[in-house]
Amino acid sequence: MLPMACFSATDINNDNELDVMELKNLFWLLDDKEPENARVQKEMKAIDRDGGGSVDRLEWIAYLVSPDPVTGSSYFDFELRNSFMHFDDNADGFINLQEFAAFLKEDVKHLLAGVTMQEVESLAKIFESHAREMKKLLTSEEGGGARNVISWNEFKLFRTRCKKRRE
Repeated sequence: MLPMACFSATDINNDNELDVMELKNLFWLLDDKEPENARVQKEMKAIDRDGGGSVDRLEWIAYLVSPDPVTGSSYFDFELRNSFMHFDDNADGFINLQEFAAFLKEDVKHLLAGVTMQEVESLAKIFESHAREMKKLLTSEEGGGARNVISWNEFKLFRTRCKKRRE
């Protein structure tokens, strides 16, 4: 189901805002698995930018979209969201360092055409090192201190920075 349709479907009282229970149902629809309450609380804090205790449509859109480093416009990257969900092995809404390193390894496979699998495996340590460095950078900017996971917003930020560096 598309993200905006999920928002509408879970806005039970049609007030164009989602409370915690409606947000839980939204993630349940998107992820095909009931999210843990701790995840829903963390997501609410991340999405509810005005601190009003609910998520409106603009906050939901801001949570979903990524800025295009070339044009500056925003877009929803379904492939990136699917990658995040794929590598979030325990479906808690966060990616730990090992999951992040696996994402990096998978993400650069197309760049390594013609490289042997043994060479790819030897690069895995480099990817894990980059994952640790990026995690430190992302978490320090968010002001959350040392954590062992990366949120969807941090993941999007990482991807945007990578795209800017490539250009």
